[in-house]
Amino acid sequence: MKNFKGLNQSLGQVLGFCAISASLVGLTLVTSGCGISSPNPGVTSANSGASVGLTIDPISVSNMAAGSTHTFSAWGGSGSGYTFSKISGVGSIDANTGVYTAPSSATVGSSTAVIQVTDSVGLTKTATISLATSVTSAQRLTVSVASSVALVNQTTQITASGGTAPYTYGVSGGGSIDGSGRYTAPSTLSGTEQTVTITVTDSAGISATAPITVTQVVVGSTAFVGFFTSLDLGQIIAGTVPVEVSVYKAYNSDVNAAYVKVVLELPNGNRLVVGTQNLSAGAASVNLNTSSYPNGDYILHLSAFDSNSVEYAEIADPLTVKFSNLSAQARTQCTAQGGTAVVANGRQICQIPSSACPVGWIAYGSGHWTTTVATFCDGGSSTGCGDGHKSGTTGFHDTFQDLAPETVTVPEVAACGPANSGRNRTCSATIIAIGCVLRS
Repeated sequence: MKNFKGLNQSLGQVLGFCAISASLVGLTLVTSGCGISSPNPGVTSANSGASVGLTIDPISVSNMAAGSTHTFSAWGGSGSGYTFSKISGVGSIDANTGVYTAPSSATVGSSTAVIQVTDSVGLTKTATISLATSVTSAQRLTVSVASSVALVNQTTQITASGGTAPYTYGVSGGGSIDGSGRYTAPSTLSGTEQTVTITVTDSAGISATAPITVTQVVVGSTAFVGFFTSLDLGQIIAGTVPVEVSVYKAYNSDVNAAYVKVVLELPNGNRLVVGTQNLSAGAASVNLNTSSYPNGDYILHLSAFDSNSVEYAEIADPLTVKFSNLSAQARTQCTAQGGTAVVANGRQICQIPSSACPVGWIAYGSGHWTTTVATFCDGGSSTGCGDGHKSGTTGFHDTFQDLAPETVTVPEVAACGPANSGRNRTCSATIIAIGCVLRS
């Protein structure tokens, strides 16, 4: 198992500070603490409409650039009919999509906003925004965390952008962070949870912060913990990729997960179910065909269902990935060249059966995505008085790889003079397939 992600914020609330318990009474799911809802019409929630469970994500945005946008999302609560509004401060927000637009300029002392989401029964949650007041984009430093909630001893990635690299990282409130921004939560807590603050400082002295809540799994919880195990935050993917997940139940839970649902959130906010899969020993894999969608940023969500088809949504941190496929036009031109779309280093390129890329295309990366065959190399004679020769044969790689063509070096021979004229001839293996992308 690798690349575990932290708990989703709402799940962190379930496990760390709104511990739930559940029991089935007849056909009614009785919950306390987190307002879990069920898609099964035969199972209803005893606290439907309660004020717990509504979440806005993210809960805060710091150093947002003037004139930029940020999309807020919501889940939990009544589970439908979310409306976004700005209740104070600058900027504007689309009531339906949750897209907040910062004003074109930011002024020190008045560049904040409070955003509110309201569900269909009137429950609310708020988030805060602060704008960067720097006059140049290079000074706008932002920091994001792979998970705003972490378990004890868990490691999560901190990412800095903007500002002036390199960055230094610091933490207060517990745990440690290394020079690459990898934060490790403390092994013990002063209570059931505690908040730590991550600080990132760029080389110009500009700083930005982000909070992380460290919590413990509560004994008796019936919620599930989920992780994306085959993909990392921000990973570039192309073609058909397996989305592998692991699901665990909390300690001493009487509820077992039966199957999972993987949901793809499109750049426009729409969500599509891309696969469901029964769990085997707590793990499942769903194939995602990225070429079915335009290139761009997408978000993966994970739900788990118990044996009664009760859904526990957002059991893992939403995972942002980037699709990078050849455009429809490029795929058509690739086929016309006799090529095939393949994935190299997370990007889709055209593997063309030729020694060089055709007009309009350029070799991908270093130009070493190739397939080669061995080539005979004759060193020849440096004089015309004999036919003495040295020769050699190059190596080859008969699978498409990121390898430079193999070479062999042989000396030229003077048949009626010294054994070696002092000059060498180097020959390269013959490229029979090369990876290309359209010239931009």
